[in-house]
Amino acid sequence: LMIQALFKANENLQSVYELVSECLEFDSLPFELFSHSLKKSPNVNNQTLAECGLCPAAVLNFRFSDLVDEKLKANVRNYINSDLMAKIQDL
Repeated sequence: LMIQALFKANENLQSVYELVSECLEFDSLPFELFSHSLKKSPNVNNQTLAECGLCPAAVLNFRFSDLVDEKLKANVRNYINSDLMAKIQDL
């Protein structure tokens, strides 16, 4: 399943994380977004998408953080929250 959204180049990466978090069933579990062009730094969420090298377009991949227990990760079956999944299935 892919989530697609449009953001302005001057928006912060934090906006992308917030959107993804809203789509997750377990939004309290820490996660990471990554790609070959995303440069990680301590303040990456405060950087604009342009500063992160994510403009004019990018595909970001999702994974739970290494801080999440492996057994818990293995038991997660549905990443996307049930309300969003219901909307998708109605299409």
